Amino acid sequence: MLNFQIPELFVNYFDNKMRITPVNIAVTRVVLGTYFLWKGLSIDAAALTEWPVVRNDFYMYLYPPEPFGSIVVVERYVLVLSSIAFLVGYRTKVAAFLMALTMTHLAGLKMLYLFTIGETQQMVIASLLVMLFGLYAEQDRISVDEYRRIRRDSISDPSAIEGPYPMTALKWSLVTMGVLYFSAVWGRLVGGSLLEWLAPGSLSRWTLIFQEYFNRELFVGQWLIQSDLMLLASTVTTTIVEVGFLIAILAGMSLTPFFVVLLGFHAIVAIATGIFFFDAFFFLMLFFAYDRMLGFIWSSESSHVIYNPTATLAVTIATLAAHLDDNQEHDFTAVSDTKIAHDGGLAARIDGQTVEGFDAVQRLFSSIPYLVPVGWLLTLPVVSTVGRICFDRVSQIDSPGNSAENQL
Repeated sequence: MLNFQIPELFVNYFDNKMRITPVNIAVTRVVLGTYFLWKGLSIDAAALTEWPVVRNDFYMYLYPPEPFGSIVVVERYVLVLSSIAFLVGYRTKVAAFLMALTMTHLAGLKMLYLFTIGETQQMVIASLLVMLFGLYAEQDRISVDEYRRIRRDSISDPSAIEGPYPMTALKWSLVTMGVLYFSAVWGRLVGGSLLEWLAPGSLSRWTLIFQEYFNRELFVGQWLIQSDLMLLASTVTTTIVEVGFLIAILAGMSLTPFFVVLLGFHAIVAIATGIFFFDAFFFLMLFFAYDRMLGFIWSSESSHVIYNPTATLAVTIATLAAHLDDNQEHDFTAVSDTKIAHDGGLAARIDGQTVEGFDAVQRLFSSIPYLVPVGWLLTLPVVSTVGRICFDRVSQIDSPGNSAENQL
């Protein structure tokens, strides 16, 4: 008897509120930050202040007074700089607020002049998602803010740097996406256009309209409009998935089939009509199970790690390792709780062998799946030589007179 099971490629955070590592929140911060950076770099802010035609004067209140038109250009630079800060997790709360504020205003100005409904709506959705990340920024443990916290507070309790970790921002971001997809169907139902939208002729007509608008005759679109059955199957499947997505989220069901269909839906729309909702791919990939990806490739080694709670560098390395220890195979002990003195405030015992200082960093990183590439990089001759010098130098500056022996 076959026991086939679809791999859980995407996470239902409404059901799985806690994760063993904070990898997912860190990676999704980078994904969302990259989206904002791309938008900030691609917007021609100067053109928005000089556009000769107003297509939607309902949004005129968003336009700054004439003497201050250049503020739009400043907004673009604020968006770019705050996106970079958000990418690395520096002052995440402030960065998220500035990103949401500037992105929403720039989206409104684009709506004023260009009337690009789909693109501007995606920008507003992104602003809502980034605000959720800002509200729960303290849950992001792999960031510059976390390093600043470590420098401020010495960690002498090893259990303080181990999981599980809450994913509240991703939980409510997922619910938000579910509501948005559901509202598309709800809008058609309330507006009385649902049955018309489901009709094969409607999708066929819109496919031809967009192909003519973009001046492209796409093979998939031409093939699709030849079959009423395929057109009907496409509209019905889309409606079922858009409604079922929110229901599956709230019911704690597996979401992988829904994400696969939604990604495929956006891809088919792009190749059939020329409408490319590229932004949606960023949003949907926020919920990919990144913490499971590398676990299938590399296995972990168990170790016992000892660190000096007064040495910032040692605590930072131990904290990072503890956050990424998804199999809970590494034990962490503050040096003040032991009688062991070691170089640089860090030592690790792996496979019966005790290593100290930079060698401990190499072995520790190589024993954790997420850090295997970094561990391999640290073994290269040039990197190893330079890294060892830097580690020793930073350790001396970091904790002068605070060796493990002095702590005993």
